[in-house]
Amino acid sequence: MCGGLRIKKEVMASVFSRIIAGEIPSYKIAEDDRFYAFLDINPLAEGHTLVVPKCEVDYIFDLDDRTLGDMMLFAKKVAAARRAAARSRRSCSGWRFRMRTFT
Repeated sequence: MCGGLRIKKEVMASVFSRIIAGEIPSYKIAEDDRFYAFLDINPLAEGHTLVVPKCEVDYIFDLDDRTLGDMMLFAKKVAAARRAAARSRRSCSGWRFRMRTFT
C-alpha cells in the first residue's frame, strides 16, 4: 500500500523504481522511507533534481492527499538544502518546480 493505494504490480519495473532499487546508478541527493531525490542525468539547469515517490502510481494525482502533500514537503526540504549549497558556491540562479510520475 502507498498512502492507501495499492502499489502497481507490473512485470517490468519503471526506470524510477530501478533507480531507487540501485539497479540503475544515480547521484542521490536525499532519501527517506517514502521518497527519493536524485540528480537528473540530462539536466535542464545545474543541480536539476528529481523527487519521486518510492511507490509506483500511474499518475501523480492518484496519490492520496497526505502522500502528495508529504512529497511536496520533502521536495521543499531538498530545495532548501540545494539552495544553501548553491549559495555557498555563489551560483544560485533560480528554482523551478515540476511534477512528474512513473509513466
